[in-house]
Amino acid sequence: DGTFEGKVQTKGRVVVGETALVKGDIICENIDLWGKVNGNVFVKDTLALMEGCHVDGNLNIKRLSVELGSTFNGNCRMITEAEYAAVLEANPVFVALFVL
Repeated sequence: DGTFEGKVQTKGRVVVGETALVKGDIICENIDLWGKVNGNVFVKDTLALMEGCHVDGNLNIKRLSVELGSTFNGNCRMITEAEYAAVLEANPVFVALFVL
């Protein structure tokens, strides 16, 4: 819950709470969306659009669950695991290592 600006990328599940706003792309395994997203979403498995959520962006997903009362403005495309892997390859994750 809160506001986040930038890209979210994880190998796990993302949960966007009811009062959350994400301004940027999301790349993840699964996502439960109650809040707002302004950006494109890439999901390896399942995107759940919950009642009251609002998405302005394109959905690139394997599976989609939509509750009544959710809002989506954009295109929806079902992708394969190979296409998801290509997205990961095009968006490498940089990890900073600090040695004290």
